[in-house]
Parts: sequence; structure tokens; C-alpha cells
Amino acid sequence: MPEPDGTDSCPRWDEVVDVICVGPGPGSLAYAIGCAAADREVLLVKKPAKPDAVLIDLLEEMTEDLGDPEPDCALAVGTAVPEPPAAESGFRATMKSPLAAPLEPFVGQQLRGWSAQCLASPYGVMFTEVPDVLAPMRTSGGQSITAAILGDYRDSLCASLLRHADGYGLVAADRLAGLVVADGRIAGAALDTASGPWLVGVTEGIAVSVGPMWPEPPESAGADHSADHGADLEVAVVGRRFGRFARVELFRR
Repeated sequence: MPEPDGTDSCPRWDEVVDVICVGPGPGSLAYAIGCAAADREVLLVKKPAKPDAVLIDLLEEMTEDLGDPEPDCALAVGTAVPEPPAAESGFRATMKSPLAAPLEPFVGQQLRGWSAQCLASPYGVMFTEVPDVLAPMRTSGGQSITAAILGDYRDSLCASLLRHADGYGLVAADRLAGLVVADGRIAGAALDTASGPWLVGVTEGIAVSVGPMWPEPPESAGADHSADHGADLEVAVVGRRFGRFARVELFRR
């Protein structure tokens, strides 16, 4: 998929990190936590004060075929386990023995519907590149997903995310000025900092919160009525293989 138009020349970066997560929103914050837990160097930044043409073009390009999905503020709760090795799952790893075992259906045909679900959710996040942080898992219903489990869920999603973010020292101190295109890809971002403009390159892409406004203000640890507080739950970022959309969900232990 081609990237939006932009200045296609390699700048001199002031800093290079693995991932930049652009907020506000639970999706980008949760993914930042997942990256930090996976020992990625991650930078959490605020959304731009004025529209950025490259970011707007990217969002339009990534969502133009998804229609206008009806907002869905439900916080999904499910169960998942790590994906078993191919030999245990019954799915063959090669095409040498066509009758040896059934092939798992390619999930590409399901990505459009999943992307629309994430776009309709205030817990959604979009990636400029397919993430490696999310590990293969399988739901109790047998569906293949990718996920990063962040830790326990208590009081509300906001309170849980802020607690986990604090554990990794994740604070959105600077503001995004605009995305930077170099060598045919979104290669970094220009930031507005207290000391002036700062160019940051990325090795594993940029994540941006998407979807309708989060019903729970990011600066508040208010009640979250969309989940069972009495259950033994964990916060997770959930995606699909080869997909560039994910959303925050809750997993039962």
C-alpha cells in the first residue's frame, strides 16, 4: 500500500526510536505500554495542535473502503491463549503434504471487517506498519488473533492504562507537529518541544488512536460501565495477522 504524499527526502534525525504512539486515546496508550513491555523504545506524544496533511491523507487512505461504521463503545471481553505450535494445532507449515492436515484460512479476507470494527471503537488504534509486538494467540472460539496482554484491569480502563503507563514512565510530554515521509514510507515525525522542533525517526512505525471520542476522559479515572469489575480481567491490545488496525479489549484469566 503506497503511503500518502509528503516530502520524500531523508532528514537528519535528532533521535531515532522504535515506535511513536500518538494520542490521546486508549488505543495508542495501550500500544505504547505493550511496546515498552516488549523492550521497544517508544515515544508517546500528543496529537497535533493543527491538522497535519500527511496524517489526514494516511487516515483517509487507510479507511476509505471501510465506509462509515456505526460507533460501538462496548469494551469487548473474551478469553485467549497463546497460539500452539503448528504440529500441535494440526495446521501444516508447508505445502509438501496437501492432504496431511487442513490449512488455516487466510485472514486477509477478514481484515476489512476487523478494521471497520476498530474504526468504530473508541478503543481503536491504527499502525503505519504491521506491528511485531502483538503475539499470535487463539480465542476460546478457535479464532486466530494477535495480542499483547498488558496487565490487570482494576476500577476502570483509564485507571488501569494510566497505572501501567506510569510503571514504564510513559508520559506524552511533546506534541506531534507532523509526520515525515522518507524513502517511500512514513519514517518519523516532527515534534513541537519546549526547546523547539525535534525530528524523530522510527524503525517499527507509528501508531495513532482512531474511532469516536473515548467515553471515558483520558485525564479521569471515572467509572467504566462496559465491563464486569468483579471479574478477573486483564487489559490487552488485540489485532489480526497482517493487519494495521487493533483495539483494546479485556481478557479473562
